[in-house]
Amino acid sequence: MAHIDSTDITIDRAGMTVRFADGHIRAAPLTARVDTDTGDVTLRTDPAGLTNVSTSGLADDPDSGETLRRQVATPGRLSGASVAFIVAPEGTEDAELVEPWTAVREAGGAPALISTVSGVVQTFNHLDRANTYPVDHLATEVSAEEFDALVLPGGVANPDYLRTRNDVVGLVNDFFAAGIPVAAVCHAPWTLIDADVVRGRRLTSWPSLRTDLANAGASWVDQPVVTCDIGPNILVTSRGPDDLEYFCSTVIDTIAQSADARRNP
Repeated sequence: MAHIDSTDITIDRAGMTVRFADGHIRAAPLTARVDTDTGDVTLRTDPAGLTNVSTSGLADDPDSGETLRRQVATPGRLSGASVAFIVAPEGTEDAELVEPWTAVREAGGAPALISTVSGVVQTFNHLDRANTYPVDHLATEVSAEEFDALVLPGGVANPDYLRTRNDVVGLVNDFFAAGIPVAAVCHAPWTLIDADVVRGRRLTSWPSLRTDLANAGASWVDQPVVTCDIGPNILVTSRGPDDLEYFCSTVIDTIAQSADARRNP
């Protein structure tokens, strides 16, 4: 694996994969040029071998058809920002934990995994076991004021369990009361319902939560990502795994802006 310094882009030359913080490109053999002053990245590939392109932030060179460019987020943008990820002991959708976690870390933030038991948590790819990750803190050991943001991944079983835990529901409520940004993806807003923090807020989720959220007083919309600043804090929500590129980029923007505001009131 070859890493390009001063960017949030990683190239796996063996797998011919280029991964950005907010998307993926799979390509034939390539070379990359990085302008560390501007953050521009130029990738040269065999156009015939280009497949599965995520077009967010990317554009084909109209002249050659073989150059892809995007503006890469500045590393260190979240330097000093501590971000809590609260998950159940098992049942979290793996991608909905890993992708935001990676985006936070690559932007210079410090993610912390919080659960209700010590040891490790077990994630899933839909119904199949995926990976295990070490727990950093118990929900009873931390306070909202220790963090600059909260991220709640989804997965059906994960929030369905968390919403039954008074320690977790209380901690989530504390983030809202303290005015700290909260981001929730897929089924995660279930936990927000039990924390009684969605009333009067505009948000999205996995479609099956629409009625539950409406009954809890929320205004539900069908969009890849929704940012709501009507309330005590900023709330970022997203529909599911297919929208993670939008979710991750919005989360990074929100945390960076909020952290800057808190440090420079």
